[in-house]
Amino acid sequence: MEENTPWTEILLAEDEAAIREGLVALLEGENYAVRAAADGKEALSLFGARRPDLVLLDVMMPGMNGYDVCSEIRARDAEVPILFLTAKGGDAEEFRGLSLGADDFIVKTSSPRVLLARVARILQRAGGDRGEPEDGSFSFAGWQVDTVRFRLVSDDGPGPELSMREIELMRLLARHPGEVFSRDALFTQFWGVDFKGNESTLSVAISRLRNKLGAGADHLEAVWGRGYRYCEP
Repeated sequence: MEENTPWTEILLAEDEAAIREGLVALLEGENYAVRAAADGKEALSLFGARRPDLVLLDVMMPGMNGYDVCSEIRARDAEVPILFLTAKGGDAEEFRGLSLGADDFIVKTSSPRVLLARVARILQRAGGDRGEPEDGSFSFAGWQVDTVRFRLVSDDGPGPELSMREIELMRLLARHPGEVFSRDALFTQFWGVDFKGNESTLSVAISRLRNKLGAGADHLEAVWGRGYRYCEP
């Protein structure tokens, strides 16, 4: 693993002190700077004071749970990566979290190496998108995709904001118009082979993107029994 710069900052929200302290030690051992919160309200306060590079959220916290915090953060910032920590996982939890805009889920019982790999991958994608945009924008379904400001743009002005995963998904499809990408291929590409999700994870992501595309959603086609493809306008 590459050495991390000490100014790569993670905001951690975990109500159990022992787990929180263990995660802080683990992450700081990889040279991340960590700001830790004991509950959701404190996490939002820390987020408001300074934007982190990644938010690591426990799902179950007293008062304001992780879903509420995620929803509030997404209302303020559409792009900051959010990784959920969950005690047991499950389709319902993942569906709800991804629908709110989370980037990934990981079960607390996962090994430290898996957690660190997941964190590193998310940060790498975020840093790559923000630091080295390939050409500033590209066309997709009648929109311009602004890779600097992370949003859709039309002749009428700015459109919906985008996540880094949505931009990368559109970029891949736009480069191969008409080509069908299987669900497995897209799932592995954008969530990784070690992600404990299922078909609903990809379906939720595609549904959210289609909603943002509006009238252009028809160009992002589901091919029954095979996967998805992009048809140019």
